[in-house]
Amino acid sequence: MLYEEVKKNKVLQDCAYIFFKNSSNKNTSYNKALDAAFKAIEIRVKNGIYFSKLWKFVRCDLDDENYTEARYEFFDTLEEGKESCFKELPFDPMLGNGELEYKEVCTLDEKPNSFRLDQSQENCFHVMEVLPYEPKGEYACIWYHAYEGVGFEVLFVGTYDKCAEYAKSSAKKVCADFKDGEYTEYYDQVVVDTGMEWQIWDIVKLPE
Repeated sequence: MLYEEVKKNKVLQDCAYIFFKNSSNKNTSYNKALDAAFKAIEIRVKNGIYFSKLWKFVRCDLDDENYTEARYEFFDTLEEGKESCFKELPFDPMLGNGELEYKEVCTLDEKPNSFRLDQSQENCFHVMEVLPYEPKGEYACIWYHAYEGVGFEVLFVGTYDKCAEYAKSSAKKVCADFKDGEYTEYYDQVVVDTGMEWQIWDIVKLPE
């Protein structure tokens, strides 16, 4: 991939800015430092080290009424996913005594950053997380937990059978750690009630 193509690619732009933030030198001008960041990304692309396959992003939504019914939406870039969170806030931030918190989560490995938005109003809450995944299969196994906090993670990407196998194996190991754990299996989901919270493994069809 040519240097100019790297600069035009939105996904790689995000990577370059992350690289720039982490490695900028106070004795170097802004433009030179940013230019060096783009060139560093180009080298990684050519060597197949960094983003050998472009990352895509999934927005995961969960609210207080549907602990086992997460919703998913897909995007080409982190910025698009972030924008969708603010455009689709479930509660009007100008009404009531609600709270709105959000942050971009940096990573130290070769994945892009992720994003999280939490909104609450009275006794209701809504969580949105935008997570990266490699589009190397038709399905993704996405894990999340609810009640004692909420958190999502893309665990595996591959065929339906591989994702289902991964979900069942992981869920059975978790269930075995809890004396009163309850294991329930569906076609596209495995649920474990630990007695303290829900842990869920969804098998999600990815866009083509």
